[in-house]
Amino acid sequence: MIHIAICDDDGVQIKKTEKLIRQKAARFSPETDLFSDGAGLIKAVKNGGYTPDLAVLDIHMPGNSGIDVAKTLNLLTPECRIIFLTSFLGYATEVYETRHSYFILKSELPDRIDAALTKALEDRAQEPRLRFREGRTIQTAAVSEFLYLERILKKTAVVLCNGSKHFTAAKAEEVLKDVPPGCFVRCHQSFWVNTEKIASMKSESFVLLNGEEIPISRSRKKEAKEAFFAQLERQAEAR
Repeated sequence: MIHIAICDDDGVQIKKTEKLIRQKAARFSPETDLFSDGAGLIKAVKNGGYTPDLAVLDIHMPGNSGIDVAKTLNLLTPECRIIFLTSFLGYATEVYETRHSYFILKSELPDRIDAALTKALEDRAQEPRLRFREGRTIQTAAVSEFLYLERILKKTAVVLCNGSKHFTAAKAEEVLKDVPPGCFVRCHQSFWVNTEKIASMKSESFVLLNGEEIPISRSRKKEAKEAFFAQLERQAEAR
């Protein structure tokens, strides 16, 4: 079973989208939840503990646009895969400000939704997960859920996108040993940052998507700059 959030302010369109998804995703036993605006979906995630596996978002909506909602979901529930819907091709470049799996014009929805669902669920299944010990408990999280790691005295703080912080005796290098190259950059003696969560780079710090700033040491500046621009190149290639 997969949980799918569908967000669209057009009452007729959202029912059409739900019907198509139920038909095309029948093999996954989909449970669908409908939201008429982005604020409602964000509230459900923030306050209600709602964690959809997949979100199908109309881009052009009053208030929070689908792109705004996707940015929030990327932070609060990183494992949720995003499919964008729109009637306007002009949004095709703006969606790359977010982490998403597919972009569909509403006029092409019947022809594209099957491929979009398959791609989104493959993305979710293939993402590597990391394990670390916290006390007597083994914690596990997808790479996209990690914001950064900080070495504090003899422990490593693992900071996740949902704001939670975990402490492990393992060194950061041990926690990240199975991470694909380029996913994290060590920008300071004490900090390792998920490159996908970097919004911008200042002379002495990274600004993350949640607004938090992580220091960049002088000795790590070259490595940090190279990692930042490599991430920008990956984003450009994805377009």
